[in-house]
Amino acid sequence: MEATGSTKQFRCANVGYSECEWHLEGNSEAEMLPQIEDHALKVHHLELKDQAVEHIRNAIRDVA
Repeated sequence: MEATGSTKQFRCANVGYSECEWHLEGNSEAEMLPQIEDHALKVHHLELKDQAVEHIRNAIRDVA
């Protein structure tokens, strides 16, 4: 199970959509991934596959 305690952040611009200002903060990847997938589908018309999900996981950062 993933450790909690630090806030995590995802920015769409960090995975290649430099014009997209959408970002999300949460407590865990598990909490954030459904919202990221929803954004990808509704805004960018992308259905995320395994490789894209891994790329997104790598872009989620801990916020100090």
